[in-house]
Amino acid sequence: MTDSVYEIEGTWEEILARAPELRGARVRLTVVSPGPAPTASVPSDDRVLSASQLRLLPLAERAAYLQEAAATAAPLYDADLARPPRERELTAFTALDGEEFDEDGPA
Repeated sequence: MTDSVYEIEGTWEEILARAPELRGARVRLTVVSPGPAPTASVPSDDRVLSASQLRLLPLAERAAYLQEAAATAAPLYDADLARPPRERELTAFTALDGEEFDEDGPA
């Protein structure tokens, strides 16, 4: 018999709502963020789409979704970039800090 392994992601309350489904199962819990709920960085309609789902949207809806997601995530990037360079997570081009960069690419 093969065990089924799958991931469930959400807030603690969302996970608890699935307690009947998980009763008796072995689980592994990873706390992703001690801060605000991860949904704070997705568009306001709370849809979290995979790349394949996003690709299927009409172009105007896809653009609106991505624009709102970027606008919502911007403060997170700004806060990260406000930290001293050695304490930053890898965002934007911080990986290139102090590195030579050829804008034209390979010759």
